[in-house]
Amino acid sequence: MSNRFDSRNRNEGQNYRNSAKPQKKFIPKRDPQNFSQQETLSNSLRAASTLPKTTLGSGGRGGDEGGGGSGVNAEAASIGRVRMGENGDWVPINETPISGHFVNYLPQDEAVAMGLGADEGGLDTLESQRVVDLLNRELSRLLKLSPREFWKEVASDVSLHDFLESFLKFRSRWHDFPHRGARGKVAGVIVGEFELCRRVFMVLYRISSNRDPGAKAADALSPKDHAALLQDKKLLDLPKLLDICAIYGHENEDLTKILVMNAMKAQPSVQDDLPVVASHFLNIVQTMYQRCNSSLEVLLSSGGGQDLGSNHLHSDYLEVMDFINDAVVSMDSFVTAYKHAAVIFTSPVEMSFGNEELLTTLARLHDSLLPSLWRGFNIIYAVEDGNQETSSDMLSNVFISLKYVIKKDS
Repeated sequence: MSNRFDSRNRNEGQNYRNSAKPQKKFIPKRDPQNFSQQETLSNSLRAASTLPKTTLGSGGRGGDEGGGGSGVNAEAASIGRVRMGENGDWVPINETPISGHFVNYLPQDEAVAMGLGADEGGLDTLESQRVVDLLNRELSRLLKLSPREFWKEVASDVSLHDFLESFLKFRSRWHDFPHRGARGKVAGVIVGEFELCRRVFMVLYRISSNRDPGAKAADALSPKDHAALLQDKKLLDLPKLLDICAIYGHENEDLTKILVMNAMKAQPSVQDDLPVVASHFLNIVQTMYQRCNSSLEVLLSSGGGQDLGSNHLHSDYLEVMDFINDAVVSMDSFVTAYKHAAVIFTSPVEMSFGNEELLTTLARLHDSLLPSLWRGFNIIYAVEDGNQETSSDMLSNVFISLKYVIKKDS
């Protein structure tokens, strides 16, 4: 889950039942790459077949990238999602028997949960609180259903599928770097955020098995029907399994392992996609390595005396750090849950420039790319004209982050 829960604000007495209002569209002020664009391996896999590679990375944690199916886009982020229902509870703004009971979890909800202000992505605390209240209520209801009713809703409620994907895409990870967190603010301003994270896991855990513990055989799905449901709805495809391991594996290793093993047993074909993960990672890292070295050569040759688009390079370098960090932790967490993946991830991969191995690439990251990034950051911060205290803080955060990546790659 997230290490920010230690400082959670649990003021249950607040009244969040004000009238719903439209949300503003987020235009970031502190960074050209807003909160929702943090790089993850799973999102780059989702986006790989649909997005052109225009930056050092591939597919962030937000936006309208394809391959996900959650339908989360800028338009959805700019309008309200909930309204007051007839019984006084918050309900989806366009709720119908067909549209379903859930709403998407969006980047601004996670930003509010992290304690970020409006200029950093945390748009509307009241709206996000109402969304979390609605989602907690509906997940609690879903988990209390009998097996037969549970599977009926899982199979038919598309809004549930969209919500689960959006939550896994936008939820922060325990290993996120300091430069992605709140700056001088108290995190955890949403009541019930921890409970929401826990209930999402329990729904996914229940979905991973065709039979509830102690349930009658008549109430269980057949293995064939279970596998068909998982595959048709992509409820536990490989990107989601990587997300689950990255978010939950650190603090809930045993249950995460059971969930992943259940999903792999029900969907043996997912194993065929594992070589794609290694190949995809190696391709992206190769591109990052080449571009970082090229940009560093230009920085060094200029002596820091020219404006070479340092803001853009700074964003690109942070993107590289974020992606490598998440990819290494995600693959490591997945291997912890599914040991056989280690054999596949470490097998040679045929690339355009010849065979390559993951371990060899990680060694190259440790010995060459990460030190190059550190040199680049030092040059960029040395020539910045902005607030020197802010630059010093950012450089300190970058140092901590790079040291952490180097430790993981060692």
